[in-house]
Amino acid sequence: MIRAAAMLVSCVAFASCNALPTEQRLIGTWRVPVHIYYNEFGKVKGYSQQMAETTVRPDHTYTAIHQGVPGAVTGRWRLSGRWLVYEFTTRAKGRRIVERHRNMIIRLSDRKLVIANRDGGDSEWTKVR
Repeated sequence: MIRAAAMLVSCVAFASCNALPTEQRLIGTWRVPVHIYYNEFGKVKGYSQQMAETTVRPDHTYTAIHQGVPGAVTGRWRLSGRWLVYEFTTRAKGRRIVERHRNMIIRLSDRKLVIANRDGGDSEWTKVR
């Protein structure tokens, strides 16, 4: 009986360390530098002063703005395991096109979100509200 209880505690402890990101933690407004510069080893060398801001809402909608770029992008988001999947509608060649993207969530806390970018780097977002 003691052995079974110890195994249960170990499993719960292990599961909590590797818990999947929760939707509740994603809700809010996140900010990140728009341009990140890497050195020859793939490490972050510097950031631009321009920022992007994304507001993630509980109804699975989001709005993203980039400083210096007119307008905003709106769309829908969802979680699929450790993947943040989002889609938005753009206009290309005179017609509406739905674009879908996904980024793997590397780390998520109450104040930080680190995602893997499609170019192989990581982006660290900071929660501002």
